[in-house]
Amino acid sequence: MKKFVFIPILILLVSCGAKSKAYTWQRYGITFTCPAGWKITDQEDQEGGAYYLAIEKQGWDASGLITVVIFEDSLDQTAVLDVYEQSLKENFILNKGDMNFQTETDSVFSTYKTRAREYDVTLLSVRMEGIMHCF
Repeated sequence: MKKFVFIPILILLVSCGAKSKAYTWQRYGITFTCPAGWKITDQEDQEGGAYYLAIEKQGWDASGLITVVIFEDSLDQTAVLDVYEQSLKENFILNKGDMNFQTETDSVFSTYKTRAREYDVTLLSVRMEGIMHCF
């Protein structure tokens, strides 16, 4: 059965000063390296054939989040990007900022070809950037 993966990535003022080692995550035929200073903070099998994984930047300058959602079924990538864009726009914190989404494009996450949509939001004078990948 073909797997469908959606990865929204929000990186806020990410720093490179971490001293922990990188490690590799592998499941469902998907592999990627978590960079040093990042930690898996949540992972669970969801009902209906989905899997959820959250990775967060650790330390005093913690400011990044990556979530991975794996679906057992194939889904329309544009529709999934639209749903997640709408969720970000409705987020009780982010909706108070100036949020802008770019046009969907072909992209790459690690070695995987994706459909992606970049975005940025300015909140309390801090500019944050993110990208959502579907593959």
